[in-house]
Amino acid sequence: MSTKKNEATATTPNEYAVRFIQANYESAVREVHAQARWLRQACDEAERGPDVAHTPGNISRTAACLDAAREKASTLRGTLEALGAPPKPVDDRHEQVRQTARAGKKIAAIKLHRELFGSSLFDAKNYVENIGA
Repeated sequence: MSTKKNEATATTPNEYAVRFIQANYESAVREVHAQARWLRQACDEAERGPDVAHTPGNISRTAACLDAAREKASTLRGTLEALGAPPKPVDDRHEQVRQTARAGKKIAAIKLHRELFGSSLFDAKNYVENIGA
């Protein structure tokens, strides 16, 4: 057996920590986006009429979860910066497609989904239709 290390895959503990924190940062940012999206949806539905699922208590708990997710993302960002590794941008391709669809541009959203993800027309169409724009 060879005990020689592959230099291309060798990492220092600091590099490992940066990768780990970056992955957690990306996850936290995605959670912020998801909580914000849910909160917007809940508030919009609550304005339309009373609904048990969207009571003021549920909305305030979701707002608290959003604040906690933002704080976590901010802390992880600060940790990455302290390690001298600025955070990489989070992949927001899904959000681009959602915003395009919500703007009423379903065909453009389908085209964008196919371009960004290399998906089939069928898959892109299903994705856009399930957004609920």
